Amino acid sequence: MKLVGSQELEDKSLCTTKKDVLGLQKILREKFNLWAGNGSCVEDIWESYKDIIFDGIKRYVPHKILGKNPDPEYYNKEVKRLKRKVRKMYNKRKLGQTYRRKLKRLAKELLVAKKKAQETFKPLKAQKQYRIH
Repeated sequence: MKLVGSQELEDKSLCTTKKDVLGLQKILREKFNLWAGNGSCVEDIWESYKDIIFDGIKRYVPHKILGKNPDPEYYNKEVKRLKRKVRKMYNKRKLGQTYRRKLKRLAKELLVAKKKAQETFKPLKAQKQYRIH
């Protein structure tokens, strides 16, 4: 069994992530002299350091792109809850007549809740749109 030094462990743990650690290290080494010797006051040095770090992050750290939520913005907590219940009943509908009846009842409740949520959302949206800041 071979003992591994802390430096080797750090290198292995860094290589398992998806960010480009070597590229980030390279840019930091290249620009170290730039920020270390640049500026006479702490604010200048800090701004230079911050710009270098953010530049490295932009180049070498991947950013997650979030997808848009397919639900309309007027869906409230109740509509989302009923939607989940309808989905569950839809999957159970083949198990028997009672599940089909429950599915029908829940689907009607969902439609009513959607209409109610949409009606209450429109006035709220209009209020927000005409609010003066």
